[in-house]
This record gives sequence, C-alpha cells and structure tokens, in this order.
Amino acid sequence: MNIALALSGARLLHYAAVLVLAGAAWFPFYTFRKGETWPPGYRRSHDRLLLLATLLSLIGGVLWLALTAATMNDDPAAAFSVDAIRSVITGTDFGKLWAIRLVLNALLLLAVPFFGGGRAFAVFATLLALSIAGTGHTQTEEGVTRLVHVIADALHLLGAAVWLGGLAGLGWMVGHDSHSPETESALVRFGSVGMFAVAALVASGLINTYLLVQIPSRLITTRYGILLDLKLAAFLGMFGLACLNHYHDVPKLDTESTRAGALHLLKRHILLEQVLAAVVILMVAILGAMDPGEPMWQSGTPAQTASQ
Repeated sequence: MNIALALSGARLLHYAAVLVLAGAAWFPFYTFRKGETWPPGYRRSHDRLLLLATLLSLIGGVLWLALTAATMNDDPAAAFSVDAIRSVITGTDFGKLWAIRLVLNALLLLAVPFFGGGRAFAVFATLLALSIAGTGHTQTEEGVTRLVHVIADALHLLGAAVWLGGLAGLGWMVGHDSHSPETESALVRFGSVGMFAVAALVASGLINTYLLVQIPSRLITTRYGILLDLKLAAFLGMFGLACLNHYHDVPKLDTESTRAGALHLLKRHILLEQVLAAVVILMVAILGAMDPGEPMWQSGTPAQTASQ
C-alpha cells in the first residue's frame, strides 16, 4: 500500500465532507428568511446531506489518524495496530486534537436526526471544520507567526465551508425546484454571502502563501508551488463562474423570455463550480502533507507534516 497516496485520499475525503457539512448546516439560515416556507422536499434532502457528510467526515478522520500512525512507523500494518494508533493519540499534539475531533464528529453524527436543522448543530459543525487549522504546517511554527497562521487557516476553512456547503444546497434547489421564487431568492442571497466567502479566502490565502512560500520564485521551482498554482487556477475558475452567475445569469431570471436559458446556464455553472471545488480540495489534501521548500528535482516525504 502506498501510504502517502492513501493518506492524501483520507485527507481529501475528510476535508470535503467536513467543509460541506459546516457550510450546508448554515445554508438555510441565510437562504430562507424567518417565516418563509422551505421548498418541498428540501428539508429531507438537507438532513440526508448532513447525515452523509457527517458520516464521511468521520470515516475520513479515522482513516487519517490510522494512516498517520502508518506514516510515523513507516509501516502500512501500523494503520491497523491499536498500539501504534494509541501512541499517535497520546504522544503527539495532532493525535490529542484528532481524538477530540473524532469524538465531536461522532456526536454530530448521532445528533443529525434530532438537531441537524438547528443553529447549535451548525456551530459545532463549524468548530469541527475550523479545528483542522490546529494541524499541519501551522504546528511547525512558534509564537506570533504560529498564531497568525492558525487564524489565517481557520478563516480560509470558514470561507471554503460557506462556499462549498452553499453550492451543495444551491445545486439541489436549482436542480429540483428551479422555477420557485425561493430558488431565485436563494441565488441572490448566496451570491451576496459568497462574496464575503471569496474575500475571506483571498485574504487568508495571501497570508498563508506568504508564510509558507516566502520566496516568490518557489511558486515555479518547487513541487508545492506548482500545486499551489494549480489550486489557484481552479479557484479563479470558481470565482469567474460565481461572478458570471451573480451578475449575468441571475438577473435574467426576472425576464420570462430569458428565464429558461438562465436556469440552464446556472445548473451547468454550479456543476462546474463543484467540479473545480473538488480539484481545489484535492490540491489542499496534497499540499498539507508537503514540504513547501522542497525543490522540484528532489524526492520528498509527502506525509512528513501530517502528524505535526
């Protein structure tokens, strides 16, 4: 088993699920105003999405912990060793934080049928997402730099959660209830909220890039820099589609003659945004386990920061 590849897969699964979970949990609160009726079938779909995201997040988190044990011991069999996993939990900051996160994740899974539509659930789902900022590259730093990096990472995660979770809910509404006034309102409101998410992503992304890359030439001379460039390209693609939706497609919903064509474009653009979002998360999953300063021509240890 290729431990590094498996670890990247676990990170991808956990990142995607936990970000969608947090963002989707908040989506109804800014999409539907007090007293407004939810579209038929949306509540059931929303609960199913939360349940699936919570379950996949837990599975990804467990795999991430087990594969970290395998990485630390340089032995795939350690992923199945209770002693090896226990040593990660008790002997590393990552392990201690991860144990708390897994307990929280499990409690959220149990809470979905009862509290999935509540604000308290959304708050704890957001805490689960933001706590990822306490792992990875941020743990290799000290003092004020570490604090700034953790805050920037948390802001980046928050922006990503709002955008990705919102796309999940919005995609369902456009696909299942595209002709209702609620869908049109949701598109407008999500566009406004999405701009704040983009601002958070850009600001925190610039800080993170400065802290990790430091030397601009590393963007084209290191493996980390090249993948970061790919992530940026995917992000810009998402941003372009979001602007197209907000400023071009949504206004056409007001006119009956252009409404059908605008809805068709919205469905296609939202799907493309989701595909690009998957690319962004894949890049994040790989980048989090790489040495930012490793030159292109040297072999590295892709999971070296996973347990820090």
